[in-house]
Amino acid sequence: MDINTGGAVIAGLVATGAMTMVLYAGIGMMPKQMTMNFLYMKGTMAVTDRTQAYLLGAMMSVIFALIHVGLY
Repeated sequence: MDINTGGAVIAGLVATGAMTMVLYAGIGMMPKQMTMNFLYMKGTMAVTDRTQAYLLGAMMSVIFALIHVGLY
């Protein structure tokens, strides 16, 4: 079975970017009701530093995309 890892990485980054833009637009329109920060939420599962949490959250999105492609 041939897995296109490059395509999975790009798909993970595109999906993360799209979801992050939608969530940040919601935060911009309704800051009190919409408090979910997608990248920060995923990153703080492993680290507490804010910058590292954002980077790890983006990397986790790529890893989730690779796992999805591998299972599919």
